[in-house]
Order: sequence, then C-alpha cells, then structure tokens
Amino acid sequence: MNVATEAPLDSARRGELDVALARLASAPRGAATDAKSFAAAALIELLVSEEARVRATGSRGAGIPDALLASLASGARLEGDPRELARGLVDVALHAWLAGQPTRLALVRRASESTAAHPIVAAWDDLAHERAIDVTTLVAAAQRSRDVPGLLAEAEAIAALAELSEGRLDAARDRARLGSRMARTDGYLVTEYVAHLALARVRRFDARWYLASRILDALARVTPAAWSGWIAWELVLVGGAARAVGLEGSGAWRAASNELAAMLDAASRGDRARLDGVRALAPWPFLSRESARVRALVDPSAPEPAELCAWLAGEGRRAPHGMDGLVGSASLLGAGLERAGVVVWAEPGRAARRTWVAGLGLLGRDLPASYDLQHERVLAALVALLVTPSMSATEEELFRRVYGFAYAPDKHGGVLRTLLYRMRQELGARGEVVREGDALKLRLAAPIAIPDPTTATDLRELVLRFLAENGGRASARDVAEALGVPLRTVQEALGQLVSDESCRRERSGRTHEYALEDTTFFAPTITRLGAWRDALR
Repeated sequence: MNVATEAPLDSARRGELDVALARLASAPRGAATDAKSFAAAALIELLVSEEARVRATGSRGAGIPDALLASLASGARLEGDPRELARGLVDVALHAWLAGQPTRLALVRRASESTAAHPIVAAWDDLAHERAIDVTTLVAAAQRSRDVPGLLAEAEAIAALAELSEGRLDAARDRARLGSRMARTDGYLVTEYVAHLALARVRRFDARWYLASRILDALARVTPAAWSGWIAWELVLVGGAARAVGLEGSGAWRAASNELAAMLDAASRGDRARLDGVRALAPWPFLSRESARVRALVDPSAPEPAELCAWLAGEGRRAPHGMDGLVGSASLLGAGLERAGVVVWAEPGRAARRTWVAGLGLLGRDLPASYDLQHERVLAALVALLVTPSMSATEEELFRRVYGFAYAPDKHGGVLRTLLYRMRQELGARGEVVREGDALKLRLAAPIAIPDPTTATDLRELVLRFLAENGGRASARDVAEALGVPLRTVQEALGQLVSDESCRRERSGRTHEYALEDTTFFAPTITRLGAWRDALR
C-alpha cells in the first residue's frame, strides 16, 4: 500500500509515527471517527507524548477525547472492524493506567462494556484499585478474542500482576514468564512493554531484583515517555532511584515515583523536615501501600504496615513484599562490602525494630565503624537478644541462633564466654549483658543501632546486580575493582553463578567476560524506536 494513502494505524504499528500523526490530523472528519482511526489514535497516545503530538499536528486532536468515550459508553458505535476498536479501547485503558487517571479508566471501562476489550479493560481498572480478578475467566475471554493483536499476552501479564497482588508468587512467576514470551512472539509493541514490565515487577517480589533491574534499564532505553512512571517506580524499588529520576515523562505515576525517590533521599540525608514534607501522590491504592512500606523501612517512627510487622520485628532474612532489592542496595552505599543494609534500632523502654541503614541519619546515628566479617558473630548475638521478647534468652537459645547448632556446655563453654566478652566490649556504655537466673539479658542504657548481619546481601547477588546495571556483562577484574573485593573471591563467586546458570562465561578477545543469564527476557529488538523518538522530540 502507498504510504501516502494508507491508514494511520498501519503506519503507527510499523513505528512510523510521524506519518501516522500526519495522516490522522488530515483526516477529513477529524481523528478517531471509525474503528481503525480510533485504534491509531489510541496507539499514538501510548507511543508519543502529548507535547510531541501537538508539535507534529498543530493541535491536540490526535488523542481520544473523553467526549468520544462518553458517547461510546452511552451506546454509540464506530464503523469498521470491531477487533480494531477492541484493541484501541484496551490501549486507551492502558494509557489511563500508566498516566494514573482513575476517572478516565473508569470511563473507558463503561465504553468497552459491549466489546471484546471489556475483560481486559475491567481487569486494568480492578488491578489499579486492588479488586479481586478471576484470572481464569480473564485469560479464557482473551483466548476467545485472540485475533485482537496482543490481547492474550496482555491478559497473561495482567493475570501475573493479579496473582502477585494475592500473594501467589509461584503462579505469578509462571504467568509473567509466559506473558513475556508470548508478547515477544506476537510482536505487538505495546504488549511487549506491558509483559516485560509485569515480569520485572514479579521478579522484584521474587527476590531477583537484579534481573528486574536489567529489564527496567533495557526498557527505559526504548520506551516512550508515557511509560516512564511505571518504569521509574520499579527502578526506585530495586535501588535505582538515581536512574529513575533521569527518565523523561510526566503524569501522576511519574510524580509519585519522584516523591518516592525524594523520600529515600531525605532519609539518607537525615532530613526529617523534608521527609515529612513528601506528599502522598500515588494515584493507585497499591502504590500507596508500597510507599507506606518504604516509609516504614527508612523511618523507625513511621507506622508499621501489617505485612512488614514480623520482618521489622526481626523475623526472616529478606525484606518481604518486593522490598528486598531496595534494602539490598544499601550494601553498596559504604566502604565495607560486608556491611548489612539493615540495622536493628532500639532504645531503653522501647522494643527493637529493624530499619534500613540509609535512614539512620533520621535518628542522628552513624553505622558503627567496627563492623567487619570477623565481627559478624558478635553482631548476630546482639541482634538475637535485641529482637527477642524482653531482650533475653537462655545460653542454649542464644548459641543456637548465632552458630546454628546445639550448645554443649563442656565443648562450647569457652566459645560462649569469649562471645559474651566481645558483646560487652561492643556495647560499651550503651548497655550490658547480665545473667538473670538461667537467661542472658540485654539491658540498654542508651539508644543503639546494631548492623544485622543476617540480612547482609550475599556477594553473588552483588555481582549479579553489578552485571545488571552495567550492560549485563563484565570481566571478573571489572567486578572486583568496582566492588572492592579481591579478584580471586570474585572469580569464585562467578564460578558458582555459572554453575547454577545465573550467568554465562564468554571469551572476549584474550579475556573472559561474564554475562547475566535470563532465560525469559530479551531486550526489545525493534530498533526503529530510537529513530522516531528522537525525531519527535
């Protein structure tokens, strides 16, 4: 077909958005007056910023007006292929989700009621507001309409997010992987973005935040501005706040991600006034819940979300509910690689609570400089007492928690006495460990912040994180120099990662490089994106 006469939707789906915009703007009856032009306008909303649309067309007519959606919700119909209308409605709903526009999303939901788009549109709306979704019904409906471009893969991505919100991590992982692979096979660009972002979010909750970081960085290089809010939010929560702030884009979700980054920055600077001034801008309830989790991690005076209470009180190693990557990123903030990203904070008369190390400035405290690997058991013993009710435990209980096996007085008495001596040295004037009957009790005389070595990030995870944030590959020497770890230690860690197939070893000239292995995600290969994005700036 001649480009001069073809429909704008064909040009838009090929990525020739300047041509599509021109064709849409010159339509004799204006934009979105039939199913195909509607789908084109909806797709362009997702791929081109409003400012760029105005520059290219001289008007705002390339978008989907609320009046048209209201008309469809009242029973009006557009001529043309109903499959194109369905795809267009799904794209308008997706744009409203990305922009953080609940009113518009609800309007699209009503407009889609008699179309094949409705199950997907309704699912986006329900997901945004934390309403239950019957994922089996959702996917079955998409299967019946699989001739609509990208619909089934998008349904699997939404289903993955729904499973995740219900705490079914295994099901979420399976669906996210399937959705990502289906989207790549379908080749419908928008669905690829959705499916890959869903996969990144699931991997963050699955404690594979280094893989999430890799996906997010890859998408950030090619996605249009409309997607920056979701990408930036996820980046902040894998410890990439600096990279998130540099993304282009606007909208409610983008503003919320900026405020989330500002919260972390204020905490790390010990700026209580600025932290308290951070506004609650999250457009969706599930984002507000995540923001509350972050605040609880960095601010010991903040309310404890129910889902974090057990971990904040000292149970478990990894921060739950997708917070592990953020907590783990603190391991790279300071000098010692062995530094934990979490401390246990307590003061006389108050129960101990874990807090993210970057928020210690809010308490007017610095991390004790004495923390190193040789010191780990002493810190572990102090933490074990701090997080125990009444801050006391029997010798047997304390020994088992620190060393991991049963205490035998005749064999381990000397070891325990040495441990107690070093614990008392570490406490100094801040407290004492005394005997009360058959128990050891920690009495505090002053506030205390003890690094929690049980939460320290494993070297292999730090290596994977470095690979993820540096193009996905590096030599062992590059990793060793960046992390400040002996080369042989890094080589051993990389060898273990190769053995468990987390990365692969490849020759590069006279040396070897190690590449992050991802069996599901491959960076988008549609290279035309860079060209049209630059052209429309």
